[in-house]
Amino acid sequence: MSSEDSKEVLSQYGISLKRGSAAYMDVLGKMGSLNVLDNGPLGISLQWVLKEYTVFESSEWSIVVPDAEKYDTGDDPTSLASCDSDVATGEPEQKSKAIKITTKSCDLKGLETSKNELKLIDKYGIATFVYSFHSSHIENFMSYLERSSYIQKSKRNFYTFVDYKERDKLHKSFAELDIGEIMSSRRNPGWNKYGTMEILAAIGHNFLPRARDEFSTPSPLTPERACDPAEMLHTAEANKVEKMVVSMAGGDTNDVDVSHLPTRIATRRENPLTLSQLNDFRCDDGSYRDVDTIKRIIFRGGVDAEVRPLIWKLLLHYDLWDDTEKEREDRRSALTDDYFRMKRQWLSISEQQENNFSDYRDRKCQIEKDVKRTDRNLEYFEGEDNPNLVKLQNILMTYIMYNFDLGYVQGMSDLLAPILMLMENEEDAFWCFVGFMDKVFHNFDIDQAGMKRQLTDVNTLLAYTSPKLYNYFVEHQSENMYFCFRWLLVWFKREFSNSDILALWEVLFTDLPCKNFHLFIALAILDEEAFIFMENNFEFNEILKHINELSGNINLEKILTKAESIYIQVKNSTKLTDDIRRIIGELPSKATTDEGHSDDEKLMDGLTKNGTHDMETQSSNDASPSSSDKEATYEVGIHSTFY
Repeated sequence: MSSEDSKEVLSQYGISLKRGSAAYMDVLGKMGSLNVLDNGPLGISLQWVLKEYTVFESSEWSIVVPDAEKYDTGDDPTSLASCDSDVATGEPEQKSKAIKITTKSCDLKGLETSKNELKLIDKYGIATFVYSFHSSHIENFMSYLERSSYIQKSKRNFYTFVDYKERDKLHKSFAELDIGEIMSSRRNPGWNKYGTMEILAAIGHNFLPRARDEFSTPSPLTPERACDPAEMLHTAEANKVEKMVVSMAGGDTNDVDVSHLPTRIATRRENPLTLSQLNDFRCDDGSYRDVDTIKRIIFRGGVDAEVRPLIWKLLLHYDLWDDTEKEREDRRSALTDDYFRMKRQWLSISEQQENNFSDYRDRKCQIEKDVKRTDRNLEYFEGEDNPNLVKLQNILMTYIMYNFDLGYVQGMSDLLAPILMLMENEEDAFWCFVGFMDKVFHNFDIDQAGMKRQLTDVNTLLAYTSPKLYNYFVEHQSENMYFCFRWLLVWFKREFSNSDILALWEVLFTDLPCKNFHLFIALAILDEEAFIFMENNFEFNEILKHINELSGNINLEKILTKAESIYIQVKNSTKLTDDIRRIIGELPSKATTDEGHSDDEKLMDGLTKNGTHDMETQSSNDASPSSSDKEATYEVGIHSTFY
C-alpha cells in the first residue's frame, strides 16, 4: 500500500526520539510529531516526523538547526534538498533536511509504555525505537488506539496489534446496521475528528481475540483494573463462556450436550389488559391493589389501546400505584410545574450565553438535527412546520436541564417519539420519558460499560441455551454479537412497527419475568433465524446483512412466546452458573438469605400443592440490594417462581 493510500487518523506533537538506529543519531532528543497511519488490511504505521531543519556541514563538524516553518513531503526519509551555499568561500555547506521514521505494525510484536515513553518492540523483543511524550499524555495516545481497536492490552503496559479482519467486522456492523444514525458520543473534543466508529469501537475491543504469545500471559489485576469493565469482560466473563462451550460441545457443532437444559415448553399469549379489568383492581380511593397480578396480565397479553396511556404512566413511575386519586393529582401538578420550570431555564438562555456554552450549543444542534429525521414516515411527525416536532424538541431540550450529566445522546429521540405519540402533551411525555431513561441510561454510558455488559450477557446466554448456534458463531468469527448492538441500544425500536414496539415495550416495562428479559428477546430472534444462518453457511457479513434485513419483518407474538419459553427453560435448569443467575435476577448458588436458606431453597418454598408457582415480584419501593465495590452486584428483581 502506497503512502497515498494510507489515512492519517491521529497526529500528536511534542514527541521526541529518545532511542533509534545509528542513522538517526543526529536527531535524538529533537521534538517532532508522532502520526498514526491506517493502512487498511496491512495494519497501521507509526510515523515520527521531524519538521524541516537546516544542517551546516563541514569536513570537521555539523550543526543541526530545526526549522519549524517547513515540512518535507517526500517519501525518502534521508533525502537531501540542497540550499544556496557558498562552497567556493570554504564556508560550511548548508543543506535542508526532513526526517520521517515509519514503522509498520506488521514488523512489530507490540507496543510497550513506561511512564511517558513509548517503546516499539520488534519481533525479537527488542525496543527498536523509543519516543518520549513531552507536551501531551501518553495515556491519551494509547487510549485512542485502543478505543479504535488498533491495539489491545495483553499484559500490564504491553499492547498487541488487532487483526484487520476483526476491526473490519466492527466497521461493517455499525455501517450495515446504521448505528451512526442512532448513537453518537456524548461530546468529547478529542473524539470529534474521528467520528462515531472510533467512539463505539470501545465496545469492540473487549470481544476481539487476544494475541497468544509470551506477551499475552495474563497478569494479576491491580485493584483499579479489577474494577474496570473491560478487564472484567476478559478475565471473568470471556473465560467462563469459553469453558462453558468447551464442556458442552467438545468441539463438534453437530454433537452438543444440552443435558443441563430441561425440555423447552411452549407458551402462549393471552388477552390484553382492558379498562374494565383495570377497574376491578382499583380501590375506592383511586389506588390499585394486587399490582403483581396486573403486571402479569400485561406481560402475558399487553395492554388494550384504550387504557395504554394510563398504564404507561404507572409502569414508568410518573404515577404511583399506591397513590390515592388526590395524591396522584397533586403529584402530577407538582411534576408539571417542575417540567415548565426546567423548560423556562433553557428558553431563557441568551444568544451570548449560548455562544459561550459550547456543550449546550452542541447538544442543542444535535437535537435539532435528530428531530427533523425522527419517524418522519409516521403521520404524527410528517410534514413541514409540524407542531409535534416542536414538542419533541422541547422535551429533549428540557431533559438536558433535568439530567446535565447525560444531556442528549443520539438514539434518545427514537425512544421518546412513541411516548409522545401516546401521551400527546409535553409534560406527561417528558416524565414518562424520564422513567424510560431511568431503565436504559446505562446504554449511553460514556465508557459504554452498559452495552459491553449486555453484549457479554447475550454471549453467555447463547452459549448456555444454544451451544450449537454459539459454536457456529465461534467457527465463523461471529461470537462478538455486534449484530445485537442496535437491538439492545434502543430496545428494538428499529426492528418493529410503531404498534408492535408499543406492545413490546409495555411487556418489558413490567420487569417480568426478570429485568433482563430484553436479552431473551434477542436470544429468541437469533434462535428463530439459526436454521437460516447454518443452512446457508453464513459468514459474519451474511449474518450481519440478514439481521439488518429483518427490520420490519419480525413476528412479535412469536418472538415473545419463544423468549418466554427460553427463559422458563433456563429458569428450570438444575445447573445454573452464577453468571446466568445474575442475568435472570437470582442470587449466587451459595448465597444465603438472612434466614440461612439458599436462594434455591427459598424458591422451592414457593411451590404450591398443585405443582405450580406464583410470581413473586419486588415492590418498586424495595431498596436495591447493596454490595461492595469489589463484589458483583446480583440484582434480585422479579423471581418468576410461577415457572
